[in-house]
Amino acid sequence: MNKQTIITILLALVATAGQGQVNYHIDGNTGHPDFTGTLYLYDYSSFVDSVQVVKGVITEHSGQLPQAKLCTLASRDWKISVKPLFIEDGFIHVEGPSAGKWYYASGTPLNDDMRTLQQKCISILNDYKDDEDLQNEKLDEAMEPVVRLHADDVLGLNGCKLTRKSLHNGKHTRCNLAVA
Repeated sequence: MNKQTIITILLALVATAGQGQVNYHIDGNTGHPDFTGTLYLYDYSSFVDSVQVVKGVITEHSGQLPQAKLCTLASRDWKISVKPLFIEDGFIHVEGPSAGKWYYASGTPLNDDMRTLQQKCISILNDYKDDEDLQNEKLDEAMEPVVRLHADDVLGLNGCKLTRKSLHNGKHTRCNLAVA
């Protein structure tokens, strides 16, 4: 092989190797202006990364993972806990709870779709608070198109379970979705 061919092959291999990498950037606020310290990014129970916070503001942080992941961003004592948080390519912005206990992440496709779903579900919980069966029916209706759209990614595989669990204060409830 000549030198030109070897260089072309090496460049192709480098380009292919980098395609699977997820390059992410996180910034935002915790909703706790008195908090200065470290928030830890966990994939279930495994440590993934950490970000620094100064007076409630998340210092812009960049990282790289081999693939998109569903994570939680939390303080050591878990008093601050941002979940679900999808780590994927792009700029992820975290908003702390300004009115209530909800954190939102936005700026990337999975986080934007999850935020929209969370807002719909909160509205349903408020609108149907006196009828749990109707509430569950409406929650299923809100979740179905999101789960169908994301059937092959981390949101579709986990979004329904996570949303239902977090909306019911940790109680795991049924989720009747037929994803075809």
